Amino acid sequence: MEGRALLARIDAALAAGHVLPPAVDYTALQSTIPPPDPNLLSEELVRLWENAYLDSTAGEVEIVQFSDGANQYLFDLIPDRVVAAWGDSRRAESERDRSRQAGFIPRFSRHYEGKDRGHFLSHGQGGGMDVNFFPQLKEVNRGWSDAGKLYRAMERYAAGHPGTFCFARPLYAEGNDTWHPEQVEYGVLVGEETLRAVVFPNR
Repeated sequence: MEGRALLARIDAALAAGHVLPPAVDYTALQSTIPPPDPNLLSEELVRLWENAYLDSTAGEVEIVQFSDGANQYLFDLIPDRVVAAWGDSRRAESERDRSRQAGFIPRFSRHYEGKDRGHFLSHGQGGGMDVNFFPQLKEVNRGWSDAGKLYRAMERYAAGHPGTFCFARPLYAEGNDTWHPEQVEYGVLVGEETLRAVVFPNR
């Protein structure tokens, strides 16, 4: 899928109410950053995401930033959960390790009914395992719902255009101190010009 087609698909999904717009106007934010400076964009986003998380989370937090060798993460050590994941898409270096993925939290479906071991950043776009996993609605992860179809289209765009900046930000409701987000904000930089993000359901 090419950039214009993806942007049109995002607009259509928003208009139909299948997904929600982000609280942040990422396009406006991007316009304030002198192009081309992806590093500065990342720095501004990290600051924004961290502040948004602090504003929405009660109690003590301890946020760290680290890399898994391919992508970057903000992680809260207190509830043991991801705050944001981002990076430039790249070709998967190996086949998906399905046995390892299946072994992540034994009897996963009993603990998280209706959920898959989703990836914040998909395997096809260079995402890893472990910290990159979260309980994700099957309808979205597998592309069964209207929201899921858009989610998969955005993932395919990132995977099909190596070097595409993309991010995922789990959104936790007030009082939720688990790693299981109510929503997930997912965004891609389309054609190195337009940073678009939408919010997907996860409950």
